[in-house]
Parts: sequence; C-alpha cells; structure tokens
Amino acid sequence: LQEETPNWQQQIDALCYEIEELKSEEEQLELETNIKQAEHKMLRYKLDVLKETQQKMKDLEHEYWIKYGKTCSKRGDLRMEIGSLTCRLDYTFDCLEKVRRTHILNDVFHIWYDSHFGTINGYRLGRLPSQSIDNNEVNAAWGLTAMLIELLAKTIDHEFNDIKILPQGCQSKIIFCKDDTECEL
Repeated sequence: LQEETPNWQQQIDALCYEIEELKSEEEQLELETNIKQAEHKMLRYKLDVLKETQQKMKDLEHEYWIKYGKTCSKRGDLRMEIGSLTCRLDYTFDCLEKVRRTHILNDVFHIWYDSHFGTINGYRLGRLPSQSIDNNEVNAAWGLTAMLIELLAKTIDHEFNDIKILPQGCQSKIIFCKDDTECEL
C-alpha cells in the first residue's frame, strides 16, 4: 500500500505541475488574447479612419468633377463668346473699311446745293425754266452721279438686279436688264 501511495502522490504532483503549467499557459494565452484584442481595436480604429478618409476623398472627387464640368462648360461658353466677338470684330473692321472707302468718296464727290440746284463737284443736276444751264454741265453732273452710285455699290458689295450703270462721263448710260434697253443720262 505504501508503494501505491507514492505513485498517487507522484500523480498528484504531476497533475499539480500540469495544472500550474496550464495556468501559466492560460495566463500567456490571455495576455496574447489581450494583445490581439488591442491590435484588433487599433486595426478597427485605423479601418474606421480609412473609411472616413475614403468617404472624404469620394466627396472631394465628386466635388472636383462637378467643378471640372462647370469649368468645361464655362470654357465652352467663353470659346463661343470669343468666336462671336471675333466675328463681330471682323464685321466691324469690314464696316470700318467700307466707311473709310466711303469717306474717300466724300472727298472725291462733293455733293451740295447752289440756290435751287443740287450739285456734285460744282456741276448742277438739272435746270429750271427761269435759269438756263448748259447741257454739258448737266450731263457731267449726271455722269459723276452715275460714277458715285457705281462706286458706292462696289463699296458695299451690292449688285443691282434690274439695271446696269455705265458711268462714262457726259455720256453715261443705264441699261435695263429685262429688255436690254439703254437710257442715256
């Protein structure tokens, strides 16, 4: 019986030792679990921060694309406006050039009046029964008028549909295109 007692004692001692080892292992595992839980909490926090940052980035990207779209739209509007202004500027320069050419016509063809008569470069455009005017003067005035009308039409790029003016000084003519008849001025 005594031989069995020590065997029991050894088993109890072995079990106690094993219990101590298991407790030590349990403490070690609890410590590791606590460390893992702390790491898990830290990773969860980092994940939440990353999700929040990701949402902010998505919001910023969305805002960026809205601003980009508006900017592109404004740029397109500005390009159209620049094109429109360029056309208007070209048209204005064309008009200015026509006015400059017309101003030259004012210098070349002085239109005025003398008593009851309209004049062009001093030549009277007609006669009255009470005042006799030489036919050459009247014809010269009408020749200058025909030349002025023809130059004005060219200046503003206008073509007459029904008539053609032939400025030939005192012998200027108008041709009627419908029946091809001539009329001397």
